[in-house]
Amino acid sequence: MALNGRRLTFAAFLVAGLWVPSARAACVNCHESQLHYRSIGSCVSCHGGMEKTDRKAIAHTGLLAGRFSHHLIPASDHVKRGNEIIEAFSCRRCHLIAGKGNRLAANLDDAPLRESAQLLLNSIRAPSLFMPDFEFTESQLTDVMNSILAAAKNRTLRDTANQETPQVIHFEESVPENSSAFEKHCGGCHRVLSASAGALGRSNTGPNLSGLFSPHYPKTFEGRKTWTADSLKKWLRNPRALNKTTRMPPVEKAAYSDAVIWAKLTDELSAKH
Repeated sequence: MALNGRRLTFAAFLVAGLWVPSARAACVNCHESQLHYRSIGSCVSCHGGMEKTDRKAIAHTGLLAGRFSHHLIPASDHVKRGNEIIEAFSCRRCHLIAGKGNRLAANLDDAPLRESAQLLLNSIRAPSLFMPDFEFTESQLTDVMNSILAAAKNRTLRDTANQETPQVIHFEESVPENSSAFEKHCGGCHRVLSASAGALGRSNTGPNLSGLFSPHYPKTFEGRKTWTADSLKKWLRNPRALNKTTRMPPVEKAAYSDAVIWAKLTDELSAKH
């Protein structure tokens, strides 16, 4: 009787299409003409999913779309272009990527372990509060995501099990103007993610200053130098002496002294990596 029960169960699996009695992956039943990169491995080696079933809903469980699989190809052009975009737009001034960067926003080495590639792409396409809108094209978004996935592919949840999870919380409510020197003197034009005080500022009129003193911020000071407390003081004293086309007026001495001192003492814009 038990034997008959096992036979019935086996037959049920065949009828339901939950098991394919062949070494041939069920994926090729629908995607025969799209087979490529055979040297890398099977369909699931790159795309995930479940290859032993003909049931589409089950086969596509955890599926990684083709546009996000380029990072698995050695010397991928998509990853190369993505790396260049990440450098050009200074993403590491807020994010940790490939072990380098500041921890002012999401750790992008760990994020792919918890969220889908599509969800992460959507968060770049429609950024949250205080994240700049870079207005990337779809091809640029694909390249950036492949670069992020390439950096994270050797990470596992076990790698972060014994690490303290950083708590980065940014509230949408406006901060009272007198809450800090930054809000009082800079927040009318600039925004910043800070290590000590969270998200500050109310406008995107001026550049986002997150990670200003770190090596990951764009080298936009005179002669393409990195920003320091001294260079910030020099800039605030008379911006137009350094850049004749800037719209930023000189800042009163008391104001710029407060802003710079506040930035230094609170670890506001310091590098983390």
